Amino acid sequence: MDSSNNNNNSNNNNNNPWNNNQDNDNYFYNNYNYNRLHDPADPHVMMAGSAQMAGLLSLPLAITGFFGFIASGLGIILAILSKGEQKSFLPQAKKGITYGILGLVFNIGLMGYMMYPVLTHADEYISIVNEYSNGDISTMEFMDELTEIVNGTQDQ
Repeated sequence: MDSSNNNNNSNNNNNNPWNNNQDNDNYFYNNYNYNRLHDPADPHVMMAGSAQMAGLLSLPLAITGFFGFIASGLGIILAILSKGEQKSFLPQAKKGITYGILGLVFNIGLMGYMMYPVLTHADEYISIVNEYSNGDISTMEFMDELTEIVNGTQDQ
C-alpha cells in the first residue's frame, strides 16, 4: 500500500510541471539553467547583460551617428566575448548580437540617407558653402538653398 502511494505521488509530480519537488525530473535542470543565466557573480552573465544593453542603446543612438556605431560594436563584441568556452551563447548575448546588428544596419542606412544628397550634388554644395563663407549670402539664404538642393527644387 505504501508503494502504490509513492507511485501515485510521482505520477502527480510528472503531470504538474509547477510542482518543484525534488522528485520531479526537471527540478535540477530548470534550477541550474535559471541560476546559470541570472548569476550576477558570473562574469559571462554580466558581460552578456552589458552586451544586451549596449546593443539596445545603439538603436536610439543611431541618430547621433558616431555613438550608435560605438554602441553597436560594443554590444556585438561583448556578446561574443561573453560566450567564453561555453557551447552556446547566453540568451542575453543573443539579444545583444541581434540589437547590435540592427543598430549597425540602422546606422548605415541613416548615414547613407544623410550622405546621398551631399554625394550626388557635391558641386552645388561647394558653391553654396563658398558663397556663404565669402559673405555673399546670409545664413537664412544659405539654409534655404541647402534645403532646395536636398528637396531637389533648385533650378538647374
